[in-house]
Amino acid sequence: MIIEKQCDTDTASAVRCLYEQEVHQYMKPIVVNLPTYTIGLLNDNADYCINIAEKFYYNYKFRESFDLCKKVLTHNPFHQHGLFIYIALLYEMKDKTELFSLGHRLARQCPENPISWLAVGCYYLVTKKPEPTRRYLAKATSLCRSFGPA
Repeated sequence: MIIEKQCDTDTASAVRCLYEQEVHQYMKPIVVNLPTYTIGLLNDNADYCINIAEKFYYNYKFRESFDLCKKVLTHNPFHQHGLFIYIALLYEMKDKTELFSLGHRLARQCPENPISWLAVGCYYLVTKKPEPTRRYLAKATSLCRSFGPA
């Protein structure tokens, strides 16, 4: 492959691993055969962890996905892709308290971000209140017309 010509073997295998994790998002997490120092670096990489969490989510392994998302969001509470997965997990697990807390915090800290109102809308969806759900999801879409999750 071209990548082997541009960098050493360890780097090429790490790049290939990251690429495969991103491309095959609906498959089960793949076992990687990388040097241990590389795996240690990847385990601290937020994007890599969120990709793995997304795979767990799509394979109905919500607890594993939740743990990875929580780890990433502890270090970076505004990781956009991590928040999408985290909100979806909270909805699937029907965690009203955490959804309320997250939605309230996001709406207070970044009201111009549609993901804030997605979290609030999902809270009302879990509590089975259709009118506020519609209102807050519409607000998320009005902030960004191409906001798919809402």
